[in-house]
This record gives sequence, C-alpha cells and structure tokens, in this order.
Amino acid sequence: MTTPPALRLHVDGASRGNPGEAGFGVHVTAPDGSEVASLYGYLGKATNNVAEYQALLHGLRFALARGASRVEVFSDSELLVRQIEGRYRVKNAGLQPLHGAAKVLLARLERARAAHVPRERNTQADALANRAVDERASNLGPARPATEPQPGGAWGGGAPSVQRKPDEAVGVSGSSPRDRGPSRARAAFPPSPGGGVTALTKTIPAELKLIGLTVEEARERVEKLLDDAALSDRREIRIIHGFGEGKLRKAVAQMLEGHPLVSSWRLGGPSEGGGGATVVELKD
Repeated sequence: MTTPPALRLHVDGASRGNPGEAGFGVHVTAPDGSEVASLYGYLGKATNNVAEYQALLHGLRFALARGASRVEVFSDSELLVRQIEGRYRVKNAGLQPLHGAAKVLLARLERARAAHVPRERNTQADALANRAVDERASNLGPARPATEPQPGGAWGGGAPSVQRKPDEAVGVSGSSPRDRGPSRARAAFPPSPGGGVTALTKTIPAELKLIGLTVEEARERVEKLLDDAALSDRREIRIIHGFGEGKLRKAVAQMLEGHPLVSSWRLGGPSEGGGGATVVELKD
C-alpha cells in the first residue's frame, strides 16, 4: 500500500491512576477516511499527559517514515493541542522534552495542523491506548528516552514488526536539529498573537463540585481542572466532594497523592466546607 502524502492522526493516551499504568494509541487514516495503520504502545507507569504526548510523537514518526508531507492531528486533549499550537506554555518539566521532540518532528513537515475533538470522535485511538494497558504490550519497536536525543526513533529503521514483551515500556526519542536534516517548512504551528495563558485565570473556576457524580466521572473532572489550573496563574482550587460514604473524598485523595501538578492538599477548614471539601495547592 502506497502511503498518501497527507495523513490524519487520531492520538490518545490512557493512564490508570494518573500516574499509573499507561499506554498510547494512534489511529492513522488517509484523508478519505480509509485506515492506514493502528498503533499502540505500553508505557509502564506514566501520567495521562505523558501518554498523550507519546501518542503524538509515535504518530508523527510513523507519518515521516512513510513519506507523508502533510499531517492533521486530532486529539481529545486540549492541553496537548494548545501547547503544540503555542497558545499554552509548557510549564511541567516532565512534558518539556516531549514537547520539544514534537516540535522538531513537526518542523520536518510541509504542513501540519492540530484540532481538539470530543472524546466520542476519538474512540478508535482511545481503544488502542486501553488495549496497550490491558495487554501490557506494544505493536511497534523500541524507542529511546526523551532526554537522550539521537538520530531516528521508533520508526527510524522502517516498519514496525516487533511485538514487545509485557514488561517492557515504550520510551520516547527526539531528533536533534543536526540529525533531521534541513527543515522543509516554516514553523508548523506559529504561536498565536499575544500568546501566553495569563488571561486564563479569569475563566478557570476556583472550585469544582463533584457531588452526585460517579467516581470515574469525578476523576475526569478533577484531572481536567488540574490541567486547566496549572496552565493559568491560579495556585489554589477547592474540590467539593461532600461527606456521604466518603467514596468521592477517597478517590480525590488517591488522585492528588503524588500528582505531578500538586504541591499539597488538605481537607477544608470551617469556612471552606470542612471534611466535605479538599483544598489543593498547585506547583508553580
């Protein structure tokens, strides 16, 4: 099958526990919607944001290795899309090398664009990411750590054919400018005029109400608020989970413990909702 000059990459990441066992999925199609490839990789322990970036990186490497010159990326992670576009700063140290590697790969394309889509329009990539976690397996070759830029990567040697062992995690690599050869394009995603995210503080809520939600729904809401708040200048948020049986409070505590964006957390004081709320301090 001849790879078309333009490809569409639906990318997604999954992390159970965040951080927890993680994987990524990439559903590659031609502009007419016909399937080109379905890629998935097991990452071991990682955050959801790292898994999202892994999906993007492996999708871009696949496209470049197949000779594609134009790429459209579709992701249900607003954080990923806005950071690649240059609208949001990459403040998390763990994401900075992944973001840098993505920009290097994007610069090799003649044209690229990214779009944020709802989860229901990204179901195939989501299924692939969850398959990677369920099976603790990958359908592609090994890659190098992001902190060790070297030529090539998971797709540098041609088509993937190696099924990875369940206990092996997929890393990420980024090529240095001298390795990738001359760029064929201008900046793939020029920053928006007046870029930056300081204005987001006004639109990021100071509190999140979880009462009435299931534990899974609550986890998704909390993760999104943490991501949004970290991109703004807001440093404190309040999560209202109520008293009840304590399931939501315990779920929130499990999420916050060791979370890469959280500096500290505590139950609310008398004027903050008491034990029915959790106050979270975010890292600078």
